[in-house]
Amino acid sequence: MGDTNSKLIELYKEYIDKIDIEELISQKFSNPLMVKSKETYEKAKIKILFIGRETFSWDYRKHKDSNFHSNNEIEDIRSYSNTEEYIKKYQEMYDEYMEGEKSDGSPFHKFMKEIKEKIGGDCDYMWTNVFRCDQDRSMVKRKRNIKCMK
Repeated sequence: MGDTNSKLIELYKEYIDKIDIEELISQKFSNPLMVKSKETYEKAKIKILFIGRETFSWDYRKHKDSNFHSNNEIEDIRSYSNTEEYIKKYQEMYDEYMEGEKSDGSPFHKFMKEIKEKIGGDCDYMWTNVFRCDQDRSMVKRKRNIKCMK
């Protein structure tokens, strides 16, 4: 994978090691959206980054290869032996989501695919969100008392 993905992994590791898992669990946060830079994106002449608002129930537990056992998504971080393993698994799920049929149902994802088709040629895109997590399957509620970082 390209240099962009290596940088993403390092950024994710830096922040995941600092988060307060217990606080996120108590506030019902989802796992974070962890984008993955594909080789086609790295090599594309025209690169587009679409930015959405929030994950709106980014429920990885429904993934076909899921081995998660918790009732709260963010608790799944505990099932990994190290941070990089966790990041790579969630990036793989992002990649499979982007390539799969689930992404075809959303108007936002349909829009991204239409833009790519209209541009044509050597073009690829990635998608991310302003809010990396959702809270209790909805937009993150603004609370001043949430301390998510150690």
